[in-house]
Amino acid sequence: MGSFSRYWHLDSKLRAATDMLQSNLEKVVQHGTHADSIVKNMLLHSRQGSGEHQSADVNAIVEESLNLAYHGAREFRRRPFLRLHGLW
Repeated sequence: MGSFSRYWHLDSKLRAATDMLQSNLEKVVQHGTHADSIVKNMLLHSRQGSGEHQSADVNAIVEESLNLAYHGAREFRRRPFLRLHGLW
């Protein structure tokens, strides 16, 4: 009976490690796909330019930039430290 409980404990540790590795692999694939789409869009954008000026929605650009900065900082620190409200 004692040896069974010892192996069961090892099995649960192995299962936990396998679950963690699976989760990490899914995150790597997700971030890789996201990075791939960013690079493709950047390359597409750089090839489309005709050199002409275009109008842009500055509020949308600022909002997107702040959103990206907020989420990047939140992931870096693992807790929100910046609150955006009342800007728009």
